[in-house]
Amino acid sequence: MDRPKLIDSVGNELELPKTFNVRSAPVGRRTAVLEAAYSDGAKDYSDGCFTPRRVEISGNLWAATAEEYNAKWDELAAFLVRENLRIQYLGRVIYTKRVEQINYTDPVAADIYFGKVALTFLCTDPFWYKLITQTKIYETGGTSPYQMVFAVDGNVPIFPRIKITNLANNTSFSFKNSSDGNRQFTFADAAALNGTVVDIDCAKGTVLLGTASKIESFSGLFLRLLGGQDNTIVYTGANAKIEIFFREAWL
Repeated sequence: MDRPKLIDSVGNELELPKTFNVRSAPVGRRTAVLEAAYSDGAKDYSDGCFTPRRVEISGNLWAATAEEYNAKWDELAAFLVRENLRIQYLGRVIYTKRVEQINYTDPVAADIYFGKVALTFLCTDPFWYKLITQTKIYETGGTSPYQMVFAVDGNVPIFPRIKITNLANNTSFSFKNSSDGNRQFTFADAAALNGTVVDIDCAKGTVLLGTASKIESFSGLFLRLLGGQDNTIVYTGANAKIEIFFREAWL
């Protein structure tokens, strides 16, 4: 049975008892400007974006003795004061901003000690992400245009990271997602020679040639992958090894 987990910013985990459940209410779009950007910096967070999501975790905390019960509650309470907690459940993870509300019922002593706990978390990024980053690797063999077709799970658009290892001089190349209205970008730089690596993070909006920023060599729109369907990516350029990294997301 998959139990909910709380994970802090440095990777420490707290697995909650099997009596705890996770409830994630639907979210809608808002008309006001969101105060904080999503963790995916490439998303539009102006008018019309999603409202922050609230996730509730609730259940019974129980123990054989008062001392054991207090120790369990103290462990949970100490974890809740940490910032930027992640909630992991059923193979997905969501990023929280803070604990917004704690409802707690004092333990009742019977054959065992048990009390009810309900936690409400505010998540300014409203999406649940797959735990595992997906990786697609292709070698074009000099074929141009070169077509890549792969399925993307989830139900919202996501922004990949694309790493191009040049196997020939590749001073101008482009990527297009023909499944997304031919959304595309072009990279043109005289220094993109054989053996160099171009790293384009469409989520963060960064473009690197080696370790140097080359955003001035980029034109067009950062590529987007559509969730819940096949995506057809077309690369036009010289011989290269292409790696595409992405994490599928659900609303």
